[in-house]
Amino acid sequence: MSLAGTVASKAEANRSGTGAPTSRRPRVLLVGGPDVDARIELMRALSGTIAVGALGTRPGLRDTFVAAGFDYGSYILSRRVNPVLDLISLGQLMLIFRRSRPDIVHAFDTKPGIWACLAARWAGVPVVIGTVTGLGALYAGGGAGLGATRRIFEILQRWTSHVADLTVFQNPDDARRFIAAGIAPAEKTRVLPGSGVDTARFDRTRISAAEQARIRADLGLRPGELVVTMISRVIRSKGVLEFGEAARQVRSVRPDVRFILAGPADGSAHDRLGEPDLAALRHSGIWIGPRSDVPSILAVSDVFVLPSAYPEGIPRVLLEAASMGLAIVTVDAPGCREVIEQNVTGLLVPARDGEALREAIQRLLDAPALRARFGQTARRRAVWRFALSVVAAQTGAVYRQLLTRKGVFRAPVTAPEARMTAPDAATRRRLYGTAKRTFDVLFAAGALLITWPLIVMGALAITLTSPGPAFYRARRAGLGGRPFAMVKLRTMRSGRDVPGRRITAQADDRITPVGAVLRRFQIDELPQFWNVLRGEMAVVGPRAEDWDVVRRHYTPEQWRTLGIRPGMVSPADIAWYPNLTYHDPPPAGVSAEEHYIQRHMPLQLAECLRYMEQQSLLGDLKIILQTAYCVLIRSWLPPRRKAVPTAAAGDAAARVLRADRRGEA
Repeated sequence: MSLAGTVASKAEANRSGTGAPTSRRPRVLLVGGPDVDARIELMRALSGTIAVGALGTRPGLRDTFVAAGFDYGSYILSRRVNPVLDLISLGQLMLIFRRSRPDIVHAFDTKPGIWACLAARWAGVPVVIGTVTGLGALYAGGGAGLGATRRIFEILQRWTSHVADLTVFQNPDDARRFIAAGIAPAEKTRVLPGSGVDTARFDRTRISAAEQARIRADLGLRPGELVVTMISRVIRSKGVLEFGEAARQVRSVRPDVRFILAGPADGSAHDRLGEPDLAALRHSGIWIGPRSDVPSILAVSDVFVLPSAYPEGIPRVLLEAASMGLAIVTVDAPGCREVIEQNVTGLLVPARDGEALREAIQRLLDAPALRARFGQTARRRAVWRFALSVVAAQTGAVYRQLLTRKGVFRAPVTAPEARMTAPDAATRRRLYGTAKRTFDVLFAAGALLITWPLIVMGALAITLTSPGPAFYRARRAGLGGRPFAMVKLRTMRSGRDVPGRRITAQADDRITPVGAVLRRFQIDELPQFWNVLRGEMAVVGPRAEDWDVVRRHYTPEQWRTLGIRPGMVSPADIAWYPNLTYHDPPPAGVSAEEHYIQRHMPLQLAECLRYMEQQSLLGDLKIILQTAYCVLIRSWLPPRRKAVPTAAAGDAAARVLRADRRGEA
């Protein structure tokens, strides 16, 4: 049976006769190009709760998908600009979607992301999602012809992004670029970290010593020889020539190092290598051609290198190398820096800078302890942020959220949600919102009149003891996810709040002595009453989170906390006074930011979601009184440490905590 027939029969079996939303498994069709089989692992991870099928451009992939247990169909698509074939592709996709009737069409890559999204919308598919998997060859170089093609793409992508229900990006840099250019509406974008990596398969401890010995013999490696590996298509923009030159220079002083380049030549790419360059790579002895045993190749490697200037979404091979616990050298560019943090999991160098590349490789070769530390941290981060289970959970949550919004999928309804959907719920919400806003304005105005001497004295103390401005503007996510500037008294040394250190550690060296006092008594927070008067914040509400943290790490459930104004005081501040870092400091080798995102953020947001379900003016007043007690009395006493629940499964642990606290109530 064809894909369309299979999907249609399943859809008919699942649809209710009345057209009402059901609690059945939603049917999702992933649409890609010739490499759509790269998403089979993600499909497996999703298939527990979602019925998944795929469409690609290679008919020969059918057996691969059938063996994996998935439906597959093919369609016609030209890789180049061809209006006739593009119209045929559009019509063929519309016909497939009308016959198969999926609940969601999720398209990947450049041309499938445009034509499949448009065809799905015109075919009446309820939910349409397009993923921009990096900017690709269109943004890899210049030239009049490429520039014209890029302009055509941006026109079509703008149209597609407005038609689709959601445009997904794999890194926040690409999202910001498209939003700033007006190509994608900010309210219809989301960042998901790629398609994930199978951290069980890409685990160095799973590769036996015998298999590693076989691979070393196959590659002709001598005992004790260090291995620097690059896995990539062999094209110019991937940096293979820079890698080859770095190999030549390093081996001139370190003959005990072997460089390996694995991957196929791509003769159809616009920046393909000419035969002289390919011959030089073959003659150098580093190019071993395409390989299917990537985990084994990585297992015998000591350093992984990807000097790609190609605009990546999130390079899959970087995720695989990180999961294998390798120290990595890559470029400081979108996508790559999502995986590698400078001097934490590896080294970042400028694109097309051969000298910087050589120095970074040589630095890691000369420092085995540094290699080991980078590799351990890279593996740990790959498991908690990029593992298939994590990405599949985020993707599945997006699917259910959009289906519920469209009325196709009936999500479980909690008692608080049922109360809020009663006939007079809208009236109650409006009355509560008006009363809360009135209370916030009156309270903030009175608080500013009372506390302005403290603010002035704090600002004066900062000015006299630390160079720089007395006030600090922090970029936070506000109502509806819109960013705003939250005003605080500056407690850190000027210029020390940098990406990678957004979270303050317990004994942070950036905090000034005056800042430590201001933080202890929360005097640095008092200027936020101005944000309350401006309507950007509430006195009590969910935690005002860093904008970049929200864009990179919030799950769809956590985005619910942006449905109301963030608060000067959060219920999590009371639950974990003085802060979670005090009760649960990061272990050795783990940065404060990584520990916060992995463990503390889900727990704090669980408290905020609980607050949203039970919010009332009386509850707000109780939190304000508890805060005053903490500042005026508890701040003078040594706080007692509390056991912090383990958030091993991200939001799952946070949801358990919410359930536990409801039981306690």
